Amino acid sequence: MISLINVAYYIAYRSATNTDNQQIKKAAIGALIEGVKDMDSGLSGDNIEFLTEFDRDLFSAKDQQALLSALSTIKYHKPELIKLIGYVNISEAENTLKSYAASSNRSLQWSALLALSRIGDEASAQKIISILENLPVNDNLVYELVPDLVYTRNKTAFDYLFTIINSNENNCTSADPDNEAAILCGYRVMEYLAPHLTAQPLPIEDGELAVDNYEQALQELRAWYANHQSDYGILEEGY
Repeated sequence: MISLINVAYYIAYRSATNTDNQQIKKAAIGALIEGVKDMDSGLSGDNIEFLTEFDRDLFSAKDQQALLSALSTIKYHKPELIKLIGYVNISEAENTLKSYAASSNRSLQWSALLALSRIGDEASAQKIISILENLPVNDNLVYELVPDLVYTRNKTAFDYLFTIINSNENNCTSADPDNEAAILCGYRVMEYLAPHLTAQPLPIEDGELAVDNYEQALQELRAWYANHQSDYGILEEGY
């Protein structure tokens, strides 16, 4: 049975995301952060996820301190909270994140490297790429790790994703269950990446790639990158 507390947090989240009233949004953020601290693992995790949908500029200094404090107390969902802290860009979190990046726990280490990359730590971005360069490019990497790289909004990470977009190796499988043919991994990466690039040539609708001819779209994005490799922009908005 869903608890009344869970319902209350969900109502706060839905009410705030369905309004343009900034004060309602800010009040909801404060309430949801309290939910992050809840002893109920599921409730805590839900509230972390809810918070990723708010503009990071809405998080007050008090909210930021509360999130950082929660990281030292919660027992579950630390990797998710670490990434939320990176998204919110809490200036005082860098040393804490670096301590997690040195952890022997791979999940904590990976999340901290992502968060540090999101706040502009280039050494962490380089570390991420050094890890990925030892992994095969296949469905597992694309579906499990590419969203993490997009989260960083880091050019080093995005340049790595463009190496996959530019590759002609058929290392992934189509999403059609009736025809699981080998395809370019670049098609999937293009879906993840294109909505977060400024002035790129492909149509985006509701934050998603909106093309019918994937072969043509991939060639257009490759050509665009070739001309803008050194100066393309990355959209910082969103988690």
